Amino acid sequence: MIEGGRTTLASLLKGGTSCGATDDLDRVVSEVPAQVEEFPARDVYQSAPAVRAYEQHMNEATGGLLPGGSSVKRHGSRAVANYLIERAKEDGDFLTSMQLLKLVYIAHGWNLAIHQRPLVREAVEAWKYGPVISDLYHGVKRWGAGFVRHRLPGYFASEEGFTREDEELVSSVLSAYRDLNGLELSNLTHRRGTPWYEVYYEQGGKDRRHAVIPNRLIKEHFQSLLTS
Repeated sequence: MIEGGRTTLASLLKGGTSCGATDDLDRVVSEVPAQVEEFPARDVYQSAPAVRAYEQHMNEATGGLLPGGSSVKRHGSRAVANYLIERAKEDGDFLTSMQLLKLVYIAHGWNLAIHQRPLVREAVEAWKYGPVISDLYHGVKRWGAGFVRHRLPGYFASEEGFTREDEELVSSVLSAYRDLNGLELSNLTHRRGTPWYEVYYEQGGKDRRHAVIPNRLIKEHFQSLLTS
């Protein structure tokens, strides 16, 4: 899906949605303005047009009633990480510990914004160097700064229960952000104005351990990217 360091909207959405509305998907892709049909995958704001088109398609295909609610199964962060590991390996690639930590968080944020529900069941915490899911951190830390070459063990590490919609969103996030290294992804998630910045600096998170970043803040932030 990545060619020459750039991600096309068509490739990001390739494969359809859980509704199987191929004709609608082709129409959405064709109606997106040419200037955003292809964009450098270097910034979360530049990724927003593609995700916004995906949201538009899902709303059209479901009559504006996106699935959601407390009955929808959420996943362990290690399960989402394992899915990312396997998808990257299919393309002959590996992800670092830092990339996995940030990509899982970003996928969680887009899921909150688009599908109105969390992707992962664990809380996101405001650590010194950005948003972190504690269980996932402990799952990848043995790899240090290197590539994570094997699936993560542990409770909640199975992908059982992933819907096609889950897989498509996580795959789209990987396609849009895989050109960014761990440091670049980290910079995106703890700049001024992000949920991490608000909790860590403006709500006193830096003075206490395990300060939780509420899903409400994460959802509002990623929704703002959809309209930027």
